[in-house]
Amino acid sequence: MQHNRDPGLKQAESSREVIRCEKRKRLMVEKVHAKQNERFLQMTGMTLEERTFCNMIDFYKYELMEIMKAEDQNAAIRALPKNTRRTLTHSGIVKDWRITAGARKYLANV
Repeated sequence: MQHNRDPGLKQAESSREVIRCEKRKRLMVEKVHAKQNERFLQMTGMTLEERTFCNMIDFYKYELMEIMKAEDQNAAIRALPKNTRRTLTHSGIVKDWRITAGARKYLANV
């Protein structure tokens, strides 16, 4: 039997190589990501997610203070532009048309 003409063998070798490459990529991505998060935590004393949360609150501080002052926070949030609402929701600052407890606590300290 010649290995060159066996299509099943070629397919098995190519799929094995594809699986190995995907596994190698996945492991490299996980390791690099974990190292970056650990290094950031050591440098700043907070995780990357916490820093992103703080940056978003600082960036949208004026809008958030206006929402806090409003009698109806739901309406004040709905009055914001859609991209701002989406960003605040994605960042975990606004949830279910209300400012989250973590965002309120951070705003009180700032």
